[in-house]
Amino acid sequence: MDSAGAGLAAMAVVLGLSGLSHPQGSESGATSMRVKNERDLMDGLIAFTQQRLRPAGLSVNVQRAQMTLSGSDTPSGVYEVRALWNADEEVPSQPLRFELRPEIGGTAREAYLAVPLMLEVPVAARALRRGDAFSCDDVVLQPRTARTSTPGLLEQLCRPGAARVLLRDLSAGQTVRAADVGVAYDVMVGTRVVLTTMDGGVAVSVDATALSDARAGQRVNVRLAHPRRTLPARVTGTGTVQLLEAEQR
Repeated sequence: MDSAGAGLAAMAVVLGLSGLSHPQGSESGATSMRVKNERDLMDGLIAFTQQRLRPAGLSVNVQRAQMTLSGSDTPSGVYEVRALWNADEEVPSQPLRFELRPEIGGTAREAYLAVPLMLEVPVAARALRRGDAFSCDDVVLQPRTARTSTPGLLEQLCRPGAARVLLRDLSAGQTVRAADVGVAYDVMVGTRVVLTTMDGGVAVSVDATALSDARAGQRVNVRLAHPRRTLPARVTGTGTVQLLEAEQR
């Protein structure tokens, strides 16, 4: 744990954010904290936010956190703090909004916490080529700014099952998405295919180049080298296509 993380952990203990006890459990979105100044309040809101987002696999970038506060007086005393944002959202909208209600007297006010949310995501450990067999050794987890929350994606990608390949080229350090790994296409763009057509009741086969990815039964355009023509075909198997009937007349 780095110094910032250790500081937050200590602050969580001081503010009573460790092992919170709420009427509706830790997802109730409320806690009490004692603060002396705005710095105390900001640290407390960060620790509170960390705790609420942990189940979704999210964390906060503490170094870039900023807080604004309604009202002009300096916060001091014990406050009931209620999160006015939904922890069930994939990635909560910014800034995160909180209601601060003094334990004794005073008027409720609001705090706004603008903080980048981070998620450990799988990234390519090295340059990977589309069509190569996928291996869990090809990826590592790294913290990245969260746009959609997909905790456990690496476990999903590494789940035993059908043989899977890379469906696009990835450079080292590039984020791996769920759609980047899957069952190999029967025909891949730019690869050689065998095009079959009928000529006087006789099957004739020639080499061609696929112009898009496709699976068995799907339509794909292919390009002949001699003569140079683009023709529509239907995928019949791995690396094989058949000229569509309309073109055979």
